[in-house]
Amino acid sequence: MEFTLAAPTPVQLRDRDGWGRGLCWLCATAEAPVRWAGAVVYASSTHGRARVHMYACAPCLRQVIQLIDRQHQDKQEEGVRWR
Repeated sequence: MEFTLAAPTPVQLRDRDGWGRGLCWLCATAEAPVRWAGAVVYASSTHGRARVHMYACAPCLRQVIQLIDRQHQDKQEEGVRWR
């Protein structure tokens, strides 16, 4: 699978095409150009079950995509089908 992801330009940030400024949850860079990366569901003894939105910068999203691709390739080599 081929996927390209570039950091947004300032115009894209203003156009609200999914990018905004905030904290990258993966590298903890503050005020970075980030976009929604998915929902995280967790259980807390204090707050119960919660679902929160996770945001990530372009370099971190690229790294996650590379890890997914690598795992997908490994599973294919093992004969495991992904849905």
